[in-house]
Parts: sequence; structure tokens; C-alpha cells
Amino acid sequence: MIRALRILRLLKFFRYSKTLQLTALKFYRAYHNMKGIAFSLGVFWLFFSVLTLSLEHPEQPEEFSSLLDAAWFTIVTATTVGYGDMYPTGLWGKLFVGLMLVPVISMMGMAFSAFANACDTVQELEDAPDVDPIQEWRKEQARFRVRRQADRDYHMQE
Repeated sequence: MIRALRILRLLKFFRYSKTLQLTALKFYRAYHNMKGIAFSLGVFWLFFSVLTLSLEHPEQPEEFSSLLDAAWFTIVTATTVGYGDMYPTGLWGKLFVGLMLVPVISMMGMAFSAFANACDTVQELEDAPDVDPIQEWRKEQARFRVRRQADRDYHMQE
């Protein structure tokens, strides 16, 4: 266990590498943009899993025997991996899975777009030779505090 934790010593490089600091800033900015998208994607995933289970369990009780099996099928299908271990056989199941793909793949595209947008804004900073990544982290944290306070103020008005 202790030997495995020695790998954490590599994080010292973060202190001295401008590129690593800016890469971490990309993920930090993307996190704030993707929170709502990830929540929505999780709700869609759960909704589609429950409906898939209710539509396919009567047709294939051995394949779709639990919500976990339906959730596995939904994730594999929605990410377009499609292992082929499970597939809908009923008419309503096939129709539903075909319609399910449109919103789920759109939501995943929005998540990738949010991450790409965060990477683009930080890339502009990376091209500037005199940018201080630590100062940019502080600016981003200040922006986050302002957004959080605005959110609290909005909820206090209700």
C-alpha cells in the first residue's frame, strides 16, 4: 500500500510545470460547466433504464432480470459501444431504444462540447508566454464564488 502511494510523489511535478497546471485548469473549468449536464444525463439514464426494464422484462426475463441489467444495457447502447450481449426483441423495446438514443447521444455531445470549450479558453491562455497559471486558478475560484453567491441570492428570493 505504501509503495503504491509513492506514486503520489509525482504530483511534485505539478508545482513546476506550467503545462500541467493549465491542463488541470481545463478540467476545473469544464467541471463547472458539466455539473448540470452530468446530472441531466444521470436522470435520463435512470429513466431510460427503468423503461427498458419494464418493456423488455416480459419478453426476456433472463436477460433483463434487474434494474442493474437494464442500466448496463442502456449505458452500453447509449455510448454506442454495443457489445451485443443484450438487445431488445419486442416491438416496443426496439422502438423505445431507437428513440432513446437521440436525447442521450445529444446530452453526451453537449458534455464533450462543454469540455472542448473549456479547453479552448485555456488554450488561449497557454499560448500567451507571460501567463501565470496560479493566478488564473485564483481568478477562476473568484468567479466560482461570485456564481455561488448569485445562486444563493436567487434562492433566498423564493
